[in-house]
Amino acid sequence: MPSPYAGAVVSQPGPLCPECGGREGPLGDCTAVFEAQQLRELEQPTMYAWHAVSVSAYLLQHPSTASDRHRDAQFRILQLYHDRGMDALQGFVRHQRARNNHRSTRGYDVEPLAPYLALPSRPAPTAFDSTIQDLPASDQSFLGDGVDEYARRIDGMIDATIRAWLQG
Repeated sequence: MPSPYAGAVVSQPGPLCPECGGREGPLGDCTAVFEAQQLRELEQPTMYAWHAVSVSAYLLQHPSTASDRHRDAQFRILQLYHDRGMDALQGFVRHQRARNNHRSTRGYDVEPLAPYLALPSRPAPTAFDSTIQDLPASDQSFLGDGVDEYARRIDGMIDATIRAWLQG
């Protein structure tokens, strides 16, 4: 009797990302998932609320794609969101946008981030408990299981990023 699994396509786990330790999923490597997520943010205003923290977490987990100049502020932005939530994040983002227009001579304002821990000066961690690979829903969309679940996955990636950098 032939096996019921004969001819079945077995999905092999993808390779691990050398920077974040995430396993490549159906959407591709970390860069492909990040690009898909950023595109969806532009299409879905509800997702865009997490733009600052999703970009910051991704860049802190993938330092080869980031500027060293901005990493400390990105780390502090994650802490601000983690400690004070979406309203505080949106207030911070609005404040920065107001300062970053063609009529303003003022630059980036880091004062609101002063209470938070600085990014440790050491090599970046290479393993995180949650990565960009964990953001897609089971249907490989980002919102297929709802905004609250997407928020939970983003929060997990942010928490994992902060913990990995602090535990070093």
